[in-house]
Amino acid sequence: MRSESLYIAGVWVQLAGAGEFTSLDPAAGTPIATLVDAGAAEVDAARAAASASAGV
Repeated sequence: MRSESLYIAGVWVQLAGAGEFTSLDPAAGTPIATLVDAGAAEVDAARAAASASAGV
């Protein structure tokens, strides 16, 4: 697994200043996974890639 990167439009993108957060099991309160916390730039890039692939 790549730390502090997201897969956007077929490539691994290094995040600029984003961090990570831990997802917890709501029933037990125990950690399930550590996930990348995307910033606005990464969200915009992912949205643009999704729109382009859908022909929007």
